[in-house]
Amino acid sequence: MTTDKTHAQQWAEMRGHPEITQFDVPNSELEKLNIKKFDGAIDEWVKFVTDGRAGKLEHNFDAVSGPMLANPRGKNPKPIGSQFAIFTDKAAKLFDKFKVKCS
Repeated sequence: MTTDKTHAQQWAEMRGHPEITQFDVPNSELEKLNIKKFDGAIDEWVKFVTDGRAGKLEHNFDAVSGPMLANPRGKNPKPIGSQFAIFTDKAAKLFDKFKVKCS
């Protein structure tokens, strides 16, 4: 997921599914989740993303937010855009509860 509507539209078109789902989750509800927030390109963020891509990610977060990792063809990693990844049923159910529309 992303908080950037333009980016969401680009993803949807690129993947051949031009449908965007919007959620309106109150901050008071988000605060009930264990969310890891990455603020830019730091070593911990790079390791987290690369471990996830390699299928060896271990953590106890309900969700993770931060930039996407761009490193085409193994170039130096750089942060781009914004993403929000849900990892638990608890977080998924919360977002389902606050789904407001699909377009």
